[in-house]
Amino acid sequence: MRRAWLTALLLTGTIASATLAAPKELNVVLKWNPNEKQSMPALDVTGGVYAVAIAPSIDKRDKGNQIGENTEGKTAVPVNTSSDVPAFVREHLAAQLKSIGLDVKAADAGDRVLRSELVECWVAESKRYNGSVRLRVSIADAGGKELWSALVGGTSDNFGRSLKPDNYTEGISNSIESLAANLVSAAGFRTAIAKAR
Repeated sequence: MRRAWLTALLLTGTIASATLAAPKELNVVLKWNPNEKQSMPALDVTGGVYAVAIAPSIDKRDKGNQIGENTEGKTAVPVNTSSDVPAFVREHLAAQLKSIGLDVKAADAGDRVLRSELVECWVAESKRYNGSVRLRVSIADAGGKELWSALVGGTSDNFGRSLKPDNYTEGISNSIESLAANLVSAAGFRTAIAKAR
């Protein structure tokens, strides 16, 4: 009887340990859920600005479907997504630009064209969630002449429970908001879209 009780106790402990062990990977579906509203700078350009077409972003990341990792344990847990990461970044960058009154057109229209390469979309989780989204951006006129280019990024720093999908999407969403604010603040961007040159 005692041996059976000990066997059951050991088996229960083994199952509990396996349940509490970190997963081998985490899969996240990207959704827009910033937890802190980023203040966007006003677009007060003398003489007004041109409409801007935002072309699809080219994915230049070297991580494939991986968008982050948790490094709290002895073995890092990769965080992956099946979502279209460049399309997600483009969609929400465009929404941020629209929110300050910029006339954002379809990819094949507009007096100015914003092209971008996505070089980073990452959330590193240890004690906190640290996000980073970076784009190599260029603005060209309707004839294709490049007027400005730069590497523009945004970051985030959030606290949350370990390995929670919402915390990863918050980190990416907050980073995109930060990136949009940094883009609009860039003097070269403002000059490239200004009508009075």
